[in-house]
Amino acid sequence: MPLGSRFYIPRSSDAIACAELDKPGALIRIKSPKGFGKSSLTARLLAYASGKGYRTAALNLEGTDQKFFADPDAFMQWFCASVGKALGVRVAK
Repeated sequence: MPLGSRFYIPRSSDAIACAELDKPGALIRIKSPKGFGKSSLTARLLAYASGKGYRTAALNLEGTDQKFFADPDAFMQWFCASVGKALGVRVAK
């Protein structure tokens, strides 16, 4: 749903999630049944963070090769590389 949509119904938890983003090392878990606005909330949280000057990266784990989930080291390498790429961070060699 677009950010400015009049059909989005804000919840009290939206403000709590935004407040959590202002804390160092914040981790927010969004969990609800299909069709309850997780993607819309995520888009709003990313927009909020960007508006505060934070650099953001969105990753979709659904398209990730399953081999990364079986090996924690491989997952961390993939995760760091994906976030770094999304943020435009160059890796020193």
